[in-house]
Amino acid sequence: MSRFSINVFQSILMVSICLGQSIPPRITDFFPKQGTVGTIVTIQGNNFGSVISEVILTIGDVRSEIITLSNTEIKAKVPAGNTYANIRVTNLVTGLIGGSHTPFITTFPNGNIKGDALFAPRISFSYSGTTGGFGVSDFDSDGLIDAVTSVHTHNVISIFRNQSIDSTISYSTPHNFSTDLSPRSIKITDINSDGKPDILVTCNSSNNVNVFKNISTVGAIKFQKVQSIITNNGPKGIDAQDINGDGKVDIIVGYNFNGISIVKNTSIDTSISFAQKQDFTFSTEGGVYLQDLDRDDKHEIVIINHNLNSISVYPNLSTSSSISFGAKKDYSTSAYPNGLSFGDVNNDDKIDIVVSNYSGVTISIFKNVSTVGNVVLESKKDFHVGTNPNQLSIGDVSGDGNNDIVLSRTYADKVSILKNMNSMDTIAFDLVGELSTGANPAFTYVVDINKDGKYDILVLNGNSNNFSVMRNISITASKPTGLIAYYPFNGNANDESGLGNNGVVNGAILANDRFGKSGKAYSFNGQNTSIAVPHSEVLNITGEMTMAFWFKSINPPALNNSHTILAKRNDEFASPGIGIPYGVTINYSDSLTNQKVLLYSTKNSIWNNAQQTAKVKINDWQFCAIVVKGDTSRFYLDGSYVESRYFPSENRMTNNLPLLIGSSGKTAGSEYFNGQIDDIRIYNIPLGDSEIKDLFNYQEPVVIPISLMTNAISSHQIDIVWKMNLQEPISVYHILRTESLDSGFTLIDSVTSSVITYRDKSVLPNTNYWYKVNGINPARQIFQSNASNVRTFIADSSLNIQSIFDVPNDQGKQVYIRWATGTNFSKYVIIRRDGPMWVFMKEVPSYNQGSYSTIVHTLFDSTVSFGQRRTVFSIIGVLDNGSAAISKPDSGYSIDNLRPNSPHGIISFYRNNKIVVGWKGNVEEDVSHYKVYRSNSEIMNVSNMPHYATTSDTAFIDDNVVPNQRYYYVVVAADFSGNESGISNNSSILATDIVEDNQMVPIFYTIEQNYP
Repeated sequence: MSRFSINVFQSILMVSICLGQSIPPRITDFFPKQGTVGTIVTIQGNNFGSVISEVILTIGDVRSEIITLSNTEIKAKVPAGNTYANIRVTNLVTGLIGGSHTPFITTFPNGNIKGDALFAPRISFSYSGTTGGFGVSDFDSDGLIDAVTSVHTHNVISIFRNQSIDSTISYSTPHNFSTDLSPRSIKITDINSDGKPDILVTCNSSNNVNVFKNISTVGAIKFQKVQSIITNNGPKGIDAQDINGDGKVDIIVGYNFNGISIVKNTSIDTSISFAQKQDFTFSTEGGVYLQDLDRDDKHEIVIINHNLNSISVYPNLSTSSSISFGAKKDYSTSAYPNGLSFGDVNNDDKIDIVVSNYSGVTISIFKNVSTVGNVVLESKKDFHVGTNPNQLSIGDVSGDGNNDIVLSRTYADKVSILKNMNSMDTIAFDLVGELSTGANPAFTYVVDINKDGKYDILVLNGNSNNFSVMRNISITASKPTGLIAYYPFNGNANDESGLGNNGVVNGAILANDRFGKSGKAYSFNGQNTSIAVPHSEVLNITGEMTMAFWFKSINPPALNNSHTILAKRNDEFASPGIGIPYGVTINYSDSLTNQKVLLYSTKNSIWNNAQQTAKVKINDWQFCAIVVKGDTSRFYLDGSYVESRYFPSENRMTNNLPLLIGSSGKTAGSEYFNGQIDDIRIYNIPLGDSEIKDLFNYQEPVVIPISLMTNAISSHQIDIVWKMNLQEPISVYHILRTESLDSGFTLIDSVTSSVITYRDKSVLPNTNYWYKVNGINPARQIFQSNASNVRTFIADSSLNIQSIFDVPNDQGKQVYIRWATGTNFSKYVIIRRDGPMWVFMKEVPSYNQGSYSTIVHTLFDSTVSFGQRRTVFSIIGVLDNGSAAISKPDSGYSIDNLRPNSPHGIISFYRNNKIVVGWKGNVEEDVSHYKVYRSNSEIMNVSNMPHYATTSDTAFIDDNVVPNQRYYYVVVAADFSGNESGISNNSSILATDIVEDNQMVPIFYTIEQNYP
């Protein structure tokens, strides 16, 4: 082989290698979609890489710990201190970036128990000069979100390093970096794919964009201005995303009424470079944004039109080699739209758009109903927020898994909090709070400032020369309040409070309960039987509490013995530093027939005893309750108060020992219970006399065998709907879940009594789940639903609805659905959204093809009553083994393709300088209006002339006539879909009071004018 051939071969090989490396990472999906800090997220896609040290993953703009990595899957831990931003994968070898279609939603413990978030008073941090822009990111990779502002009066950007620790919010004095003239808008992004966020700043007076390369190390923020990109005059707005799908972040710049420029990123390795700008003559007033709305991995352009009261969306049609956009789509807002933010506000895995209307005292929410390659937003839905809404931010500040909205209100000097109240597919927000700011608040961010797992609020105060932080102090106590353990012994020792503190049976056997029902209580032999509940912090109670239980005691073999009902202890309590928070025994101190209830605890070997003087029953069921409040314990027997005893709280100590039932855990001596025990309840609150009475009178739980329904709607979401027709008032519903009926149910959420739907978004793909809903009444009685079983779908991104389009020549009753798949399913099931549930439509067998189509009926017709309304469908692919995948929902509507009949019976007459034209109305239900055409010629071609008038009535009065002039009229009927009929018959009329021979004479004319 010649040297020349070798060189050519090597060149081709190098080109091939480079081409192989040039494929950017792509995230196709991730699950779960939400969770607390520390949640393990599985990210699926391709081209991630295989060496952890060569890949950087950020969740919410903060680096995440990668646990496992392959080229197609990453498992990573959700970091604290994050923001609501898309997941991003950076391959350090190829220097390319890929992002998710939606962000991960960070919740916090107990946040899903509905309630408004609380915020501490603001803490402010000052800068010098007048600001033009503001942004946040973790610049030095220390896991804390820093802040940057552009100061256009000083020609600098000022960066504040976050130094917060726990509840103490702190930022450094500003680090200033010089810019060109009049810095304004700021965009923070990783330009050179090195895993560090760089800064872009528009400089309004020098007509360029300054590029600041991040050269920070942990604890030391440093930037270097490496380039000034020449722009047109007056650059205003800026954004940066991968526009052409090549894995590099490009730049878009907007101008005041002067179009936009796009600057393609040509950086290689860590060296930053850009191509010459490419100008587009899009109408813009400066505000420009980039967002992938149709999930095709290409970002659309979204523009705010302040003075036109609208936003415009330009679909991205770019390829890797060329940048282009489709025709714009305009959507009306309210008066003077000013701020814009993107986020999934209804948890349908699509990014919606939220716009603040500065003069309209509202925000407008545009629901995203796009499909791949077809960008569509629904018309706005407005929510009132008060005067002068300015900039806004989206994030889950209440921790319940639904994105809330935080916005600044300029002259009110406040930020408003809109809590997301969505139920299933209904978008709803409530204004739940307002926080005071400095003067003229503008840019607002939702971000976890102090790494406590809760989103705080950060706002720039334009006229105060500072920014403020409002720390989220919402309660996230790890212990729930109320019933924290409940053992009804319904065939097992499971905890049915929902907290999952299930017991392990050691020799005890199932027995009849107090109602005589078999297998509903446990019997203990007084020698070596017990039930052990593993340690849980929620069971460590040293303050107020209530213990209630039923027991049937049988005589012990000797005096000075104790029957242990329950105790959080074992024989280790005598060890140094170990105490007992509580224990209850039936004590035999002086007589086999004189049994008394004893409550005890220990701390540092000091015993704390409280014993009632009234004796309890032998060989018979009895109810006992003990309420501890302060230093007093109150004893109840069979629902009635007996007496109180001193029980000092200072002699109670937590431990990490199990909760034992029927035994104290002592290895020496006999403290085993002899008899039966049932219905143990433990509360971490003191119950009152009437509540104790209710527990005593409480019969068995009322089981509702109907009304609980579950639907899996994706690989990571399950909808639950119930309806409990109870006479009892319900205070709260507990949602319980398990993967196996043998392991007991666990509480996953609590909702108010007005709620009858719930969406579980913390499930895994292809997993079986059981659900129950317990209604709790004011007496704290539990009303149980039936258990409902459902299996989530497998994660299969290849199953997609391609299009939903009208069936021609119908009256709006059916549509074609086309879908594609890369999996060999055995059959397909089409389902349709009907209210809160999905309903079966039809089944289509598999033909081992890649694409299918069928006709299905829509939910709504195009009629006078409804007009055009979208119907939502999904496709389920079923495998031979019974597993199934589901497509993402998509919607379409059927158009009435049939034109109305031509109006007929048209007549006209002249009176009092007016011509009245009338006709017979159409019988079709969907006719929306009539178009009236007028001419001075008998021959009319309506296709080439504008209509003269529009009316929804069957008559028209023409008051713009010239006397003695002849006019000709025809009428066309139009329906809601825009279909138009043929023209009616021609009616001719002379504008005169003299009746022509062929003209019909109105009755009132003959009476009033008495014409022959």
